[in-house]
Amino acid sequence: MVEERKVNVKRHLTALIITLGVFIIGVLLGLLLTKERSTYLDDIASTEKLGYDSLQLQYIFLTSSAQEKNCPALISTLEESTKTLEDSRKKLESFVQDSYRSEDYDLLKRNYVLSELRLWLFAKTTREICKNDNVRVLFFYSNDKGDTQSAVQGTILTSLKETFGDKLLVFSIDFNFKNEPMVDILKNTYLITETPTIILEETKFTGLATRDKLIENICNNLKDKPEICP
Repeated sequence: MVEERKVNVKRHLTALIITLGVFIIGVLLGLLLTKERSTYLDDIASTEKLGYDSLQLQYIFLTSSAQEKNCPALISTLEESTKTLEDSRKKLESFVQDSYRSEDYDLLKRNYVLSELRLWLFAKTTREICKNDNVRVLFFYSNDKGDTQSAVQGTILTSLKETFGDKLLVFSIDFNFKNEPMVDILKNTYLITETPTIILEETKFTGLATRDKLIENICNNLKDKPEICP
């Protein structure tokens, strides 16, 4: 009987040790992931700030004289920044899939929105100074469950982007994003009160814009018209 009790005590102690070990490992992993997440965010913030400072300096320098001789550099910067923006979008999607804290996601999303709007303004400059042959689209969408048209509009724009390639620059802005004042400034400037809304150069489409209607307006803003244009 005494021997049996000793065996039971050993079993309980073993189970307790294993449980404590699993708990300690879980705590350590949690601390490690938190540290890695913090480092990841710091790296993103530093990279985004450098990118912003660089683009801002290029913009000031290249547009200070507003001469056509600056066009090769302007267009090159625009193309490179477009690629960087796509990389930022992929990081944002990956961030969502990894289920980080909402405040961390909002920080990264704000960086992405600012990158979009900087590039949108930069593209406007290249179009005005260099007569660059592309069309800018600001797409205001909502993730609200009741807004099914935003998803449809996004699908149409994705298809058009594949069709027109570099001639179409699409910048998607979350209508309900409150953490960046520029979103409200744009909404007030263009009198945007619902989603989906599209600003194609200076033309506004409120509500779902059909593929044919968008193709017509994109083509009207292009000098070198692709085959899809009537």
